[in-house]
Amino acid sequence: MPGLKTALPPQAAFYHAVLKYLSNCPEGAMREDVLNAVPDVLKLNDEQKQERLRNLPHLRYRHRSGFALSELKKAGLVENPERG
Repeated sequence: MPGLKTALPPQAAFYHAVLKYLSNCPEGAMREDVLNAVPDVLKLNDEQKQERLRNLPHLRYRHRSGFALSELKKAGLVENPERG
């Protein structure tokens, strides 16, 4: 529904959710796995999971989760393993 906005948790909750998920993954996790796990960690409802960014096809929770993961990497709190 255009213009409908659900109340997603604040950005800080996404930082916490990413860290909480990763704390249960001693071997690490792929970015996609982290992004897929965040809704369960935050207990998002179906409406919150389907909310999209305005004028973009991206899901809002995935955008916030990805931003949180990137910022945690920049802060040195999450490592980014090398490929290969």
